[in-house]
Amino acid sequence: MHFLKISFKPFLLSSLVIALFTITGYTQPPKGGGECAYRHKWRHDMMQELNLTEEQKLKIQELRVEHKPAIVKIKETMKLIKQKSKEELLKDKPDKAVLKKYSQEIAEQHRLMSDEMVTHLLKVKKILTAEQFEKMLRKDFFREGQHMGSPDKNPPLRKKGMK
Repeated sequence: MHFLKISFKPFLLSSLVIALFTITGYTQPPKGGGECAYRHKWRHDMMQELNLTEEQKLKIQELRVEHKPAIVKIKETMKLIKQKSKEELLKDKPDKAVLKKYSQEIAEQHRLMSDEMVTHLLKVKKILTAEQFEKMLRKDFFREGQHMGSPDKNPPLRKKGMK
């Protein structure tokens, strides 16, 4: 049970970061199609649903450009560590201590990603109205499956009358 609690945190943090990118993307459709086109359409629909002003769209786009290099660097580092871990596992006699070290390094990258995400979310919050931000969180982070959850499936983040 303790193992599930530890492994859930990196999953949750990674999911939040991915969800964050979906709201703070560019407004030009990607070339080609597939998953990238799906994410763009979803992001575009979300931005329309939030009824962002042109100024808000521009500021969020600037934040994404500012935020993306740090996330890309973290993901690249994690990819390298995972590759080293796979190589170690493929050895005839994998070294448990080495694998544990890689695991700790991946956990550190998740922590860095979480820190970056929190900083970014706080900047996004300054751009959006309270209602827009709450709607973004409800639709984005608490959606069911791979689709945006409908308002009736997602409970409010706070009870009416609470501040």
